[in-house]
Amino acid sequence: MRLFKFHKKLLFKAGALSVIVITSMASMAANSRYINDSANFNASFYLGVDAIYSNMKFRTNYGSNIFAKATAGINGFVGYMFTDSFGVEMGYEAEKKRKKTSVVDGGKYVAGWLVPQGMGSVTFISKVQQQHPYLGITSNANFGDEGFLSTLVGVSLSHIHAQYDMVQPKFVMNQYSTFSKTKLVIMARLAIGYKLADHIAIRTFVTWRDTPVFKINSKENVIGKLIKLDNSFNIGLGLLLW
Repeated sequence: MRLFKFHKKLLFKAGALSVIVITSMASMAANSRYINDSANFNASFYLGVDAIYSNMKFRTNYGSNIFAKATAGINGFVGYMFTDSFGVEMGYEAEKKRKKTSVVDGGKYVAGWLVPQGMGSVTFISKVQQQHPYLGITSNANFGDEGFLSTLVGVSLSHIHAQYDMVQPKFVMNQYSTFSKTKLVIMARLAIGYKLADHIAIRTFVTWRDTPVFKINSKENVIGKLIKLDNSFNIGLGLLLW
């Protein structure tokens, strides 16, 4: 619980910092010069926000049957283009806590732990949440009159926090388990954008993260309790300003 509260405070502070950074970048962007007036996406400084839909899967026997896979989230970002086609972008992606209630029969694995046959059917209530502050190198290419393609390759300091509770088991040594870890994760994004006006564009995109690097043991140190993640993807729609 203390760790969870700590990360809530960390998220609040990071959000406040993002607002300060975005406000500062907006002031600089208002006074920045265009790199190329003929380009569809031609800002030096830019900023924006994305609405995202995330799919983060758990591996079979290691959380797939009790944790929810999909959730919505938001990403705030700022960037700087050194040339028409090359730049950097940083952002903070936070996703809504996912909750799920599952019924698992005895003899099946839950987060690396075998539910004893004698328990019968057991109800699990789970929660999982993730945050992904990131930094990446971007590359843009214009097409048509107003369109542009954008790629990003970078890393995110990803944090995963998961927990489950067992409800009304016949016998149990630990009724809950908590899993929490932060790791540096490789990520890549492909986006298609469209310039709506001189200082406004929209983008739609798909993002991949190498989340199989996450193998998280329970904080309660129960032998065998372990969650493993599969590759995660998200899709989104964003607004860019410069």
